[in-house]
Amino acid sequence: MDTQVKVRGYRIELGEIETVLSKHAAVSEAVVVVREEPRGNQQLVGYVVTEGGRDESGAVREYLRQKLPEYMVPGALVCLERLPVTQNGKVDRKALPAPVLSSKASRDFAEPRTEVERKLAEVWTSVLKHPRIGVHDNFFELGGDSIISIHIVAQAQQMGLKVTSKQLFRHQTIAELASVVVDAGKEQEQGTVQGPVPLTPIQKWLFDQELPHPQHFNMALMLEVEPPVEAVRVEESLQALIEHHDALRLSFQKEGAAWTQVNEGIEKRLRLERVDVSQAGAGESDAIAQVAKRMQEGLSLGEAPLLKATLFERGEGEKGKLLLVLHHLVVDVVSWRVLLEDLNRAYAQRSQGEAIKLPAKTTPFKVWAERLARYAQGEAVGAELAYWAGAERQDVRGLPVDRSAGANTVASERRLTVALEKEETRVLLQEVPGAYRAQINDVLLTALAQSVGKWSGQQRVLVNLEGHGREELFEDVDVSRTVGWFTSIFPVLLDLQGARTSGEALRAIREDLRRLPRRGLGYGVLRYLREDGTGER
Repeated sequence: MDTQVKVRGYRIELGEIETVLSKHAAVSEAVVVVREEPRGNQQLVGYVVTEGGRDESGAVREYLRQKLPEYMVPGALVCLERLPVTQNGKVDRKALPAPVLSSKASRDFAEPRTEVERKLAEVWTSVLKHPRIGVHDNFFELGGDSIISIHIVAQAQQMGLKVTSKQLFRHQTIAELASVVVDAGKEQEQGTVQGPVPLTPIQKWLFDQELPHPQHFNMALMLEVEPPVEAVRVEESLQALIEHHDALRLSFQKEGAAWTQVNEGIEKRLRLERVDVSQAGAGESDAIAQVAKRMQEGLSLGEAPLLKATLFERGEGEKGKLLLVLHHLVVDVVSWRVLLEDLNRAYAQRSQGEAIKLPAKTTPFKVWAERLARYAQGEAVGAELAYWAGAERQDVRGLPVDRSAGANTVASERRLTVALEKEETRVLLQEVPGAYRAQINDVLLTALAQSVGKWSGQQRVLVNLEGHGREELFEDVDVSRTVGWFTSIFPVLLDLQGARTSGEALRAIREDLRRLPRRGLGYGVLRYLREDGTGER
């Protein structure tokens, strides 16, 4: 029997979910089916046999979320005393009862009691397409799932409520959810953040590299400015960013062998450099490159803001070019998106003669760093030590080299670029991940492991992966619009021992990546922030 189905764009193997369900201590049997929802969408429904049909859905659902990706977690779980069977003794899937979605809402309806509950009820009613939802009705019993939770979060934010999918999965009724929801823009500190800031794991990692010129580890971006180019408005907009996004005002000092960072105030103002290249002609690129080199080398870690900006003016009616250089210690890829959105918003407001008004701040980088430092000493991340320090990770040979004493620097690297045809790209992005229920990263890492294995003769390869690092560790912390360097770096063991085919290799890599605790964030926390000597192991 083919149990592979496609639900909301994902190919899912029902048997895989059933296997995981059956491993829960409270479950003796399990079946997963696809049912049509009242809204016309398909929904995964899990049926589990528990002692006396006792409702274990909450515990089982949390267990599934630890073992499976969100799209494979059934939207509804039904606990039964026994599964219906046919005369042949097989599970009678047609006789499985429909999950109760709305009867509970009509039977135990409770009106919203607070403004937050009222807003949440309005959002749930809109997204779940139920006309009447009480504050004690369960999100999953109403047909909710991980995809729907994203829409709930988005609409709640539009109504001024900050909620995460993680909170929704843990607090499954409006009444419970209202107790942890924060009023967006009011909960977080909106004033100027100042004072000492603990170094985060990625910042400590950078200083551990002992670079000869640590001030030159930057991220840069060249922007076009539509004419007429107003230099004063550009400078005002950049200054607004520096005052609003506190991490841009971080400064760093080396005291002995240790580095420290401080969030400075807003006393210093940015000076926008203006360079006229209107007469440069064919030499414009060279002129810009010379200025860019000087900017890249001109940052000083001890002087905030760690931002330099130059406006290249190319003549009347021509687009200007704005070069921004930021030290990586205060910015990452996610931060750039926030900064560019706010820069565009501020410049448009000034161009229309309006005062600059940027969106409310989320949790300051300083607060995130402080919370992460405390989290590093706790039991939750301490429990990950066995995973990261496992013997299988310690017994991995290094890659073979021709000259063991040779320099291992960025300058000595060489790149080989290969272009894929359109059909090859389609197969790589769509067919292979779909057939193996994998993500593109799983596929590429499997290819890497196989290639290195063929070249080196080793079936176990240890590689460093990079993540965005903005994990939902704390329910009262939101760093979705916080500027700073959050990146996480962590080692992943690509183990192809026992994999006889490429398909088996992909499955092995996929499962290894799924077992990563908290998307790898804990590795850096344990190595760089834990105070019990863990990082030295």
